[in-house]
Amino acid sequence: MARKSWWESPFWIAIGALAGLVTIIGFLLQIIGGVDIYKSVIMPFINLLTFPVPLFSIPLTFLVIIAIIFLWAYLGEKRSPVSIDDPLARAEYLDDRFAREIALLCKTPRTIDFLRGKYREILAARGVYEAHSIEHYLKELEDRNLLNFQNGKWEVNKKALDYIAKYHGE
Repeated sequence: MARKSWWESPFWIAIGALAGLVTIIGFLLQIIGGVDIYKSVIMPFINLLTFPVPLFSIPLTFLVIIAIIFLWAYLGEKRSPVSIDDPLARAEYLDDRFAREIALLCKTPRTIDFLRGKYREILAARGVYEAHSIEHYLKELEDRNLLNFQNGKWEVNKKALDYIAKYHGE
């Protein structure tokens, strides 16, 4: 069964019924001549929306909004974008097929020369003429803690292998 929207809650149904009742009463009073709805309800609302605005307030408002956006971006940059609870955080980089193949090549520790040669073979086999360099992939994988560089060789982490097994079945 589909979940009801919050507009269908009893509170909003009661508000709608009350608004309908007040509208009907106001309409009847307008017809009878007891109340002038235009003067008592509509004109104050129109006057509220048409008050004079000083010319300097328009660019000032724009600058304040821009300052708030930059402050929000600056403060948001300082927060950690990665959840500590997620064991596979930032491993989505392995969705790139070349990054994934490099990680799989590093199941056993490999030297950079071996990886360069295999990367060229992979590109040639797929008919790819323009791609990121092997150094780019290695740097990204290392920054995301998916590869380790030890004793002159690259080795894949368990995190990367778990991500590949979970989402790519390799």
